[in-house]
Amino acid sequence: MTFAALVGGARVVCVVSCDALQEHFEVREIDGPGAIGMFDVKRRRIESVARGKILDGGFEPDGSVFLRSADFWI
Repeated sequence: MTFAALVGGARVVCVVSCDALQEHFEVREIDGPGAIGMFDVKRRRIESVARGKILDGGFEPDGSVFLRSADFWI
């Protein structure tokens, strides 16, 4: 699942791993409408974790933010 964040006026690509969606949000079909629906329901939690990673400088080499399952255990 991919979404965008604005950081200092610049667009940053954020990605939630399939494992995170399945383990923490009970998404069974990653390509199905359930994944999008669950993202909408859990949007605040997902964006909060992304915000935390951004504030901690947790960027990937390409400048994106990748949210792994372990990021949601915190």
